[in-house]
Amino acid sequence: MERPAKAVLLLSGGSSAESHAFNFAVNLCRRIEASLEILAIHGKAGNDNGAMDETSYEFMKSQCAQQHGVSCTIGMLSGNPQKDLIEYVRKHKEIAAMIYGSHNAEPRGKNLVDLLQTLETIVDRFSIPLVKVLNK
Repeated sequence: MERPAKAVLLLSGGSSAESHAFNFAVNLCRRIEASLEILAIHGKAGNDNGAMDETSYEFMKSQCAQQHGVSCTIGMLSGNPQKDLIEYVRKHKEIAAMIYGSHNAEPRGKNLVDLLQTLETIVDRFSIPLVKVLNK
C-alpha cells in the first residue's frame, strides 16, 4: 500500500479504552486520504496502567489496512516522551493533525501538565491542529 503524502498522528497512552480516538483517527485518514501514525507514549508522560502490549498495536495496524484501507505505522516513545514527541513531529513534516483521547488525560499532576504543555508547544511551533476525542 503506497503511503500518502500526509499523515494523522494518533497519540496513544497504551490504554485499551482508546477505541474512540482510534476510530476517529481512521475515519479522518479516510476523509483526507492520509496515512495513520500511531505513536505509543510510555514513561513520564504516558499512562502505563492497563497498557496494551505490542500485539495489540499490531492488531490495530492490521485493522487499519484490512478493514479500512488506511496505511498505518506504529512507533514508541519512552524515556523523555515530551522531548522525543517534539523531535518526532519536527522530523515528520507530513503530519496534518494530531489526535489524542480523553484517556490520555488520566496522568495526574506534573505528568498531565508536562503532556499538555508539550502538545501546546507542538501546536504553536508547527501549526498542527490537535483534536481531543472524548470517550462516550
